[in-house]
Amino acid sequence: MLTRNPRALAMRLLMLVVLSATLSSFAHAPGADSFKVYLNDKLLFQQYVTRNNAVPTINLGENPGSDLLTIYYDHCGSIGTQRSLTLLDGQQVLKKWEYPDTQAVAASGMNCRVSDIKALQKSSKSISLVYASKELETPLALLTISSTGMTVRAGR
Repeated sequence: MLTRNPRALAMRLLMLVVLSATLSSFAHAPGADSFKVYLNDKLLFQQYVTRNNAVPTINLGENPGSDLLTIYYDHCGSIGTQRSLTLLDGQQVLKKWEYPDTQAVAASGMNCRVSDIKALQKSSKSISLVYASKELETPLALLTISSTGMTVRAGR
């Protein structure tokens, strides 16, 4: 007959709990909203939407007016409806882009011309790009576009 050592069993259980906690800390909650930001076809960054996320700041620098900023927003694995991007200076709306509903991921990119953004940015050092859709309760600031700080250039 086998006798069990309670101490060894407790130690194994503790190791299992620690291992599980460690491995689960690297996994992101399934179904979370996320977005990707591209300049032309170059990925600038990808971010999951959580309560404590800092809003990324970019500087479009000397990018030519023909450059295209594209945002892909993912609502728990689906594409939003009644989507829009708004360029804000504080609470003042500088420009609003509205996008048609689509089910195709390839067609879900929301494009903004860098020349439009830079023309509106001249009056302010920092403006925000805000996403809204029927699926979101409140609009979400995706990024801040600054006239100082990190310069983002498109790779061609």
